[in-house]
Amino acid sequence: MSNNYNYFIPRTDGDLGRWAAAYKEKITILGPSLGLTPAEITEQETAAQSVVDTMNRITVKKQEQQEAVSLKKVIKNRELKQIANMAARIKRTASYTENMGSELGIVSSPIITQRATLKPALKLVVYPDHVQIAFTKQNQTGITIFSRIKGTTNWTKLISGATVSPYLDYSPLQKPDVPEVREYQARYWDNGTEIGQDSDVVIALFGK
Repeated sequence: MSNNYNYFIPRTDGDLGRWAAAYKEKITILGPSLGLTPAEITEQETAAQSVVDTMNRITVKKQEQQEAVSLKKVIKNRELKQIANMAARIKRTASYTENMGSELGIVSSPIITQRATLKPALKLVVYPDHVQIAFTKQNQTGITIFSRIKGTTNWTKLISGATVSPYLDYSPLQKPDVPEVREYQARYWDNGTEIGQDSDVVIALFGK
C-alpha cells in the first residue's frame, strides 16, 4: 500500500474493521463495473477479510485482558481471603509448627526484598498485529511499561499499573507499512508511584 494513498484508511481498530468489511462488500458489487477481473476482486476480498479477522482478534484479546484483571480482583476478595483466613486458623492450632507453615507457604520469607533495588525483567514476543510483553512481578503490585522508537529520546508510557502478564501492545506503526525498531523499559508500580530500578531496555522489530 503506497503511503500516498492511505489517507482514507481509518486509524482506530474498530473503525478499521468496519471499513474493511464495507469495502469487501462493495468491491464485490462494484468491481466488475470498475474493470476488475474476477481474480483481482477475489484478491481484494481476501485482503479485506484478513483485516476484518485481525481487528476482531484484537478486540477479543483486549476483552480477555480486561476480564482477566477483573477476575483477579474477584479472586483476591474471595478465594485468597478464604485461604488467608484458614492460614490464620491453622497457625492457632496446637499441632501447628513453623515447618508445616513453610511447607504450606503461609509464613513470611526470610528474604526481605529491598524495594529500592527492585528491577523487573521483560521478555518480548512479536506478532503481526502486536508485541507481547511478559514481565516478572516479584510480589509487587504492578508494573509501568514505557516504549519508544529506537533513536528517539522520549519514552511513552504504555500502561501504568499493569497487573497481569503479559501486556499486549497493539500500538500501530507510526508510518504505515514501514517496520520500526521499538525499545521497551519498565519499572515496578505501587499505587500510582514507580519504585525500584528501570529494567534493562529490550528491543523488538515490529511490522516486518
